[in-house]
Amino acid sequence: MKDEYYHLTYWGWNNDEPTVLRLCTKIVLVPSETMAALVTTNVRPPVALKFIEGDGQDFILNAADYHSLERIYGEINSQ
Repeated sequence: MKDEYYHLTYWGWNNDEPTVLRLCTKIVLVPSETMAALVTTNVRPPVALKFIEGDGQDFILNAADYHSLERIYGEINSQ
């Protein structure tokens, strides 16, 4: 099965103004456990969410910083 990539949007630190958060984006793969945690409403919300970056590294995000996830259709050029 072909990997499905997503645009992850999350709150991150603003390098220009360290006391202010800004929306950041990253192209990621979403493990099935993370997708289940995002779409299941009858369980306790997760504290952290795990995503996989293009280089295979885990990207762990505080669930409170999660904003949105949008599936990418077509080819992925680069991150």
